[in-house]
Amino acid sequence: MQANRLHGDELITFLKQNPNGDRDALAVDAGYFQMRHGRPSVERAQFLQAIAEAHGTPVGRTIRKTGVKGKQLAYMVKVSPKGITPVGPGYTRQIGVKPGEMLKVYIEDGVIILEPENKETEGDAVSQPS
Repeated sequence: MQANRLHGDELITFLKQNPNGDRDALAVDAGYFQMRHGRPSVERAQFLQAIAEAHGTPVGRTIRKTGVKGKQLAYMVKVSPKGITPVGPGYTRQIGVKPGEMLKVYIEDGVIILEPENKETEGDAVSQPS
């Protein structure tokens, strides 16, 4: 956690002064990052949470379930030599996917998104690059 993160009115003022800034660059400049392997790793969720709170609309914190069987999820997977990335049942269970169901896979802002195929509703189409 960075000690010099912008919060509240200071964060809002910073964002208004940089209206055309790249989201990740703004997050880093506002202090929402951690250094990993000599490079800044953007903490997008904390940045967006801080923006919501600064506007007076907190969206709540992530709640971890207790009493769940198995080991705690590490939120990291290792890519195999063939480029295969396994996603275990702990992750698929969290998004409500059962064995045999389909997932939509797309990239948004440099992040791989996995979404249950049945999540889409009428008028709620997910834009995907062609």
